[in-house]
Amino acid sequence: MILLYNLLEKNKERIILTLLHKIPKEIRPYARIPRPELKNSLEYLYDAYLDLLISGDNTQIRRIFKYVARVRLAQSFTLGTILRASLSFTPVIRVILQEEFKKINGDGRQLFNRAMSQIEKTTSDSVVAFSEVFQEHIKSKVDEHNQYLNEQNKNLGVDLSRFILFRA
Repeated sequence: MILLYNLLEKNKERIILTLLHKIPKEIRPYARIPRPELKNSLEYLYDAYLDLLISGDNTQIRRIFKYVARVRLAQSFTLGTILRASLSFTPVIRVILQEEFKKINGDGRQLFNRAMSQIEKTTSDSVVAFSEVFQEHIKSKVDEHNQYLNEQNKNLGVDLSRFILFRA
């Protein structure tokens, strides 16, 4: 695990630059985001991703995902678009790990396979965490909207509990 962390930390800039080029090219809505803002987001996410990889604790990545969910939803991004960007980490990391583990004599392939299993698990965990955060965010927006409607109906004297639709 330490070897994997060191390789990912050593190649951080390369991975982020690759993602910075790849994501807007492959996922069109990200082309609207200014490069410095996207790079900043990727750097924060990458650090949180490494934290999740090493500790298994998703607290930091969830905190960043709360921000991402709020901002990207305001920018009219879909859940699928955001998840596709999150899933872009694995192929980029795979290429770099292949290059690095080729240099290791002996157990390079076995170490690579173990590392990729960990990367895939971490990516899955991060996607699940984002889905939960996104769902919580949407639910809070729906609850906020319903509370507003209830207050407006109360102010107008409308009691929807007695409102019945009859079939025509």
